[in-house]
Amino acid sequence: MRKIALFAQADINEILVDQVLGLLSQWQVERFGEWDGIRENYSEYLLGIFLVSDDVINDPALLDKFESQLCKVSEIDWVAVVTAKQLDSPAHKDLLARYAVDYISLPIMSSKQSLLAVFGHLYGMAELRRRTYQSDHLICEKIVGNCPAMKEIYRLIPKLAATDAPILISGKSGTGKELIAQTLHQQSARAAQPFVVVNCGAIPENLVESELFGYVKGAFTGADGNKVGKIELAQKGTLFLDEIGDLPLTQQVKILRFLQEGTINPVGLAEARHVDVRVIAASHINLEEGIAKGTFRPDLFYRLNVLQIHSPALVERSGDIELLARHFLKKYRNEGLGVVKGFSKEAMDALKSHTWPGNIRELMNRIRKAAVLSESNLVLASDLGLLPCDIPKQAGVRNLAEARDLAEKLTVVDTLAANNHNVSKAAKQLGVSRMTLYRLLGKHKIEPASSNTATI
Repeated sequence: MRKIALFAQADINEILVDQVLGLLSQWQVERFGEWDGIRENYSEYLLGIFLVSDDVINDPALLDKFESQLCKVSEIDWVAVVTAKQLDSPAHKDLLARYAVDYISLPIMSSKQSLLAVFGHLYGMAELRRRTYQSDHLICEKIVGNCPAMKEIYRLIPKLAATDAPILISGKSGTGKELIAQTLHQQSARAAQPFVVVNCGAIPENLVESELFGYVKGAFTGADGNKVGKIELAQKGTLFLDEIGDLPLTQQVKILRFLQEGTINPVGLAEARHVDVRVIAASHINLEEGIAKGTFRPDLFYRLNVLQIHSPALVERSGDIELLARHFLKKYRNEGLGVVKGFSKEAMDALKSHTWPGNIRELMNRIRKAAVLSESNLVLASDLGLLPCDIPKQAGVRNLAEARDLAEKLTVVDTLAANNHNVSKAAKQLGVSRMTLYRLLGKHKIEPASSNTATI
């Protein structure tokens, strides 16, 4: 028998609850007065019904709490039972628009048969959506997110994984580009073969060629033996060229030749070697802008940019912040005292209002730190290293100039924090020189580090 979860708190009129149960007597309806029971067994329910009392509708804090609970069981398709008075509430209408697939107005005028038909249709649609959702997450089980941008990634991955054409992943640092590349590899026919990662920005320019292509004994002073390059190590598998935009121009042409001909020449060897490697590249900078500046070869860009995936910044998927936060807390909670069960409201508000210059990597690190340091069962904003009222709109700006100054200041503060107050790294992430960053610190009276000493 099909199961439906019915959520109705103790203050809901019992006559009304009995009426709903009576109309759905042919279904297995299980009633809950607390959200924990639904969360623990949410996979058993495709469809749910919720009733909200007028007290919750009229109290913004209670309504916000109710919404946060619905967010945690968003995999269930919810039908709301509402009164005409509740439908006059803008806040309640907003709640329905975001979390309900349909609603039933009171008093219930529909016949039992017509109501059963409506629920039968809704259940069928929920079943289709759950199958699609599960299919998507089977192929992307390590990637967390429900926002439209992430669902587009779930949709693209199986299609792109099925081909050997090069893929270019765009997105800012810390957005999970390598995780997307790993998932593409794992879902491809090359999954049993090596997945080799090359951080193009971390290799000294004079070592790029030997690292990528390898060398033979005697090729240069100190070459006491043969070395297999990263490209050849990825034979039959996938080569992930991370931060390809940082690759020197002199080496870009050699990567281009490898992509065009499928061959490499180790340093000191005239004979070309054939390699069978699928290439995925990623860049945190706009490569088309690099072409315009003369720092990236256009022919290499067009060779790499056959298929594309964009990894969104965390501010582009703010609706996933709570989902990601709970995911990371579950992953790291045992690294601390093991007492942390969730987040305080102030902590969650601070997470949602933070600008996240370090993206998901910063979120993960802050929550891991909080899991270790927290001494209560709830993570506090201070455990995260965030201010409880870290909300720009509360700063009381009066004009556009002040708003720009505030946004600039918050961005500088967040970027410094994301880079552990390393001025050089923060300047690089902001795309400015160190001197410009020091000027901004002075302008906004920002101390580079809590110890009043900048880390270089």
